Amino acid sequence: MPAALRVVESAFLAVLLTVGAVTAGAAEPERGAKRGFRLFAGPLGAMTINRVYCGYSFGNYCVDSLGSGGIGGGFWPKGTANQYVYSTGLTVAAIIGADGGPWAGDTVSGSQWGTWDGVSGIFNSVDPEDAGQWPDAALVPCNQLLTAPCQDPVLGGAVQDAVGELYSPLLQGGISASQGDVWLVGWNDGLGLLIESRSLGWNYPSGNEDIIYVVHTVYNITSLEPADYAGIRPALRELIEPLAVKFHARNNADYDITLPQSGYTFDPVYFGVFADNDVAYAWDNYSSVNLPFALGDTYNTLFDRAPTWTFDPAIHAPPFFAGSGFVGIKYLRSPTGAGEIQLFTNTENQGDFADPSSEEMMYRYLSGDLLPSDGQC
Repeated sequence: MPAALRVVESAFLAVLLTVGAVTAGAAEPERGAKRGFRLFAGPLGAMTINRVYCGYSFGNYCVDSLGSGGIGGGFWPKGTANQYVYSTGLTVAAIIGADGGPWAGDTVSGSQWGTWDGVSGIFNSVDPEDAGQWPDAALVPCNQLLTAPCQDPVLGGAVQDAVGELYSPLLQGGISASQGDVWLVGWNDGLGLLIESRSLGWNYPSGNEDIIYVVHTVYNITSLEPADYAGIRPALRELIEPLAVKFHARNNADYDITLPQSGYTFDPVYFGVFADNDVAYAWDNYSSVNLPFALGDTYNTLFDRAPTWTFDPAIHAPPFFAGSGFVGIKYLRSPTGAGEIQLFTNTENQGDFADPSSEEMMYRYLSGDLLPSDGQC
């Protein structure tokens, strides 16, 4: 067929954002011996369950899994040098509520670039070592009490997690909700937010082998009151409560202030996925949106055949052609509800619409309340 009509193969990331059951901000398992976190668990890993290779570090996914910082971490299909993503991560910008004590009314933000610290280690369910030491907090959350693991009082008993309703009752309480889950927890000690991330991947049905799903659950951990965390499953609560103490101690000491004992709200608060997509050549990329599908994508200007790339004939066969394709990110759901247009923020590095250089600028980007000085777009 004419070159202009050739179909380009694509790979996508799908993101779902949930807010954990917490106050002051809004907001089980296989039987057997209790399992704790590996104190020296590696901070790096990779998801390779389907045709997407996606490296992990804390706060970042589809990043170089060796931590070199010089190369990307999202390749498709896996096993090739076909790079689509340099790095991706969750970003947040908010205004601290009137209950924020000395910080009331402050604008705060955090992105994937070094602002999320590891809490848990990175666990991959297809890794036998990880699977054998799977933390209770990493078990697929329970939202009902029909399955035996969810009824185990040692591992949570009657506590039901709102996030659990995302998963089939047959999967709740197990280590994986997909053919291969990657689970980690990180936090931002400046914002007082903890993020639980579960990535999922499948090789079926057709097309799903080229998609990674990421579920981010965000918890406000600025309160020192144990009752504020009563609705969170016990194993995760064991992580959160010491971090809340650490958050207060560190910030009170560093800034010579006293934050409210019961924490504070964020109002309003905006979350987004901040992506640095580099398809073939980082300097020769375009980004676009598909509003009906609420989908953002990045592609090389010429859908180039980079000399280091290889093309699997099982994938790049008519009607597809052997050339670079699209990488896209789509929000599947977030707390703002259905019908919202939600797209990722693409890293430009420089140019007419530069990456945010301050917390206030990040807030304007995510809220959509831009100033003329923010760019030519």
